[in-house]
Amino acid sequence: MFRKLLLALAAVCLMTGSAVAADAFPNRPITIVVPFAAGGETDLVARMLADGMSKELKQVMVVQNIVGASGVAGISAVTGAKPDGYTLGVTPSAPLAMHPHMRKVPYTLDSFDFVGRILKAPYIVMVAKTAPWNTLDDMLRDMKTNPNTFFFASSGVGSVP
Repeated sequence: MFRKLLLALAAVCLMTGSAVAADAFPNRPITIVVPFAAGGETDLVARMLADGMSKELKQVMVVQNIVGASGVAGISAVTGAKPDGYTLGVTPSAPLAMHPHMRKVPYTLDSFDFVGRILKAPYIVMVAKTAPWNTLDDMLRDMKTNPNTFFFASSGVGSVP
């Protein structure tokens, strides 16, 4: 009798232990990796996403900025994370679509499960009101007519702009 009671108690303890181990997701903070410095467009979008997800999931969302190698360091951190849903990455297309064609990177597109697009940001060309052009064609024609007199800046080689 005592032995049966002990076995029943052990069975109840085992069932309780497995129920505790199978807590509902998410049961701890979720990290969103941004492969660029804080304050940029990608970071701001990730922080807005984190705020909304935190409210919806009732869980802390941590935005972690991992900078270096034009986004490759942060993207690599996402591919190296345990695939348990607690590490997400937010990035523009350049580190995924352009960098693999420019240099050796430790990932491919197949390294990821894409969840979805969170932002569509069109790029625009603008000039000061005092500029001599009224259209993009006017500006391009002037640049072709007067080469070596115009300069531009970008976020860097391999960036979308």
